[in-house]
Amino acid sequence: RKRGWSIAIWKISMRFFSPPEKPTFRARLSISKSIFRDFAFSRASLRNSGAETSGSPRALRWAFSAVLMPIILILACSSGSQINPHIGKMIVPGRGTDEIRVGMNRQQVLDLMGEPETTEEDGRRLSYRQEQSLIFLFDDQSLVSEIHFLEGFKGRLPSRIQAGSKTLDVFQAYGSPMERREVPAGSPGIEDRVLYIMPDEYRIAYRRLGIAFRFSPVKRVTRMVVFQPLPDRSIRIKPMDNGQ
Repeated sequence: RKRGWSIAIWKISMRFFSPPEKPTFRARLSISKSIFRDFAFSRASLRNSGAETSGSPRALRWAFSAVLMPIILILACSSGSQINPHIGKMIVPGRGTDEIRVGMNRQQVLDLMGEPETTEEDGRRLSYRQEQSLIFLFDDQSLVSEIHFLEGFKGRLPSRIQAGSKTLDVFQAYGSPMERREVPAGSPGIEDRVLYIMPDEYRIAYRRLGIAFRFSPVKRVTRMVVFQPLPDRSIRIKPMDNGQ
């Protein structure tokens, strides 16, 4: 009986150190039920073994662990779904992050990210907007040409620029616009260090660095676009209507 109680404690410990990344409500409910079944079994085994009534320090430590571990696991599972996995990620211009990089092939993206929420432009755009705050664009060779880091992505650039940063902070870090140009919404052409002023957003690209920004009308970063640094006169960030 004592061996069965020890196995139950081991099972609880394994669950604690390997919680799901984003447990759903149904999954958390199932886990909770399992925890309490294990806890009930552990307590019954403890009582039958006589350790529950023993005053020895070892028995008290085991009893405390049997009570505390399920509570810790429930708290870990319930809070884990609110932890953004991208917090602290460093976004490098012209490259991406350690895990997601410009130049990856389509299969590498799918292996890492899973199936996309939407696939558009004949498979050349994979969107993970809702869950991961990411969009991948591919070139003719099915290699990642652009990575769009949206507002929900909590990573930042080495300059500490991130979603929500001020327009002036971007200009101080990467250079002020050489020109300001009013254009219709969704204009595709973006030249180096030209601030494009559109009805619903502003855009600027630093082509030699491989980074572009989009700003809201209140002059805050809403999107960072990483691409391979380009030496030619202009780059093309594909237009996305209606904030897509």
